[in-house]
Amino acid sequence: MIPAAIGDPSLAFRILVIGDDRDTAETTARFLETFGHDVRIALDGHEAIEIARRQRPGHLLLDLALPGLDGYQVAARLRQELAGPLVIIVVTGYGREEDRQLSRQSGIDHHLLKPIDLTALLSLLSSSTASPVSSMPARSQDHAAPNV
Repeated sequence: MIPAAIGDPSLAFRILVIGDDRDTAETTARFLETFGHDVRIALDGHEAIEIARRQRPGHLLLDLALPGLDGYQVAARLRQELAGPLVIIVVTGYGREEDRQLSRQSGIDHHLLKPIDLTALLSLLSSSTASPVSSMPARSQDHAAPNV
């Protein structure tokens, strides 16, 4: 069941989807956009940091296995560099307790295992403390999720 608050445009967030599989990143972005979220994608760790610095997302949806910088490094750097509320959600195949511990140490808020439960993801977003898009400054259009 999808949370009722998801359809509320005042709860639309700026989200950066970060993963090295373009098809998965684009599909996830399109799914989130159907709920009114403003979504961008990055395909590696360095690109993620560059986009996050410019776009100031309220949420990161992050894979851990990335080229360049891994997801733990991306999370730790953005926690240090970005001011304001930022919710970091990892979606990964890494499910050992050591992986979860590294997530906590890197500043990751939620550690979800693949395949992702989309209802659980939407619930996390709807209960988030990040600022909705309506209260954020405008941003540039680079790396927008593709229109289909």
